Amino acid sequence: MSKQKIEVDYWENEMFRPIHGGWSTPIQALAYHYSDISGKVPISIENVTKMDPLLLPPGWAWETGWEVDTIGKFGQVDAEGWSYSSSFDSLMESSLSRSLRAERKISNVWRRRRWIRYRVCGSDDVQHHFTAKVLWVEQICSCITDVIKKNALNYSILLNYKDNRRKSG
Repeated sequence: MSKQKIEVDYWENEMFRPIHGGWSTPIQALAYHYSDISGKVPISIENVTKMDPLLLPPGWAWETGWEVDTIGKFGQVDAEGWSYSSSFDSLMESSLSRSLRAERKISNVWRRRRWIRYRVCGSDDVQHHFTAKVLWVEQICSCITDVIKKNALNYSILLNYKDNRRKSG
């Protein structure tokens, strides 16, 4: 059985503030310096950089240290991993839709980059349990998708019935 590998990430957010000499920590009321992908959940950099092995689930170990994502899994990034936008909200939307832009324009006063790290499962027992959970989640998602499709079809039939009845009546 191959080892399960999980990507862990956090996001670094900055705003352009000429008074502070360029790019710096955002004003707390506008955004968090470190956050999740949505930008709404703050991440404590102290906890992230320490990442004590005690914080890992039993049977897991860190495979790598923290690295900037220069591949651009969520869109375009420059050589240092930054993506840019004119507003924090549009930067968050672009992150979620995987359409980030690496082009730096004069109007782009916000930027963010993603830091990633990988953990691997080292215990066969934990790996078997993890694989079983993944399969269970995939089955649940498949069932939910089937229910949604069935209900969408039923709803569509009902709407067509009501629409046809209205036209004929």
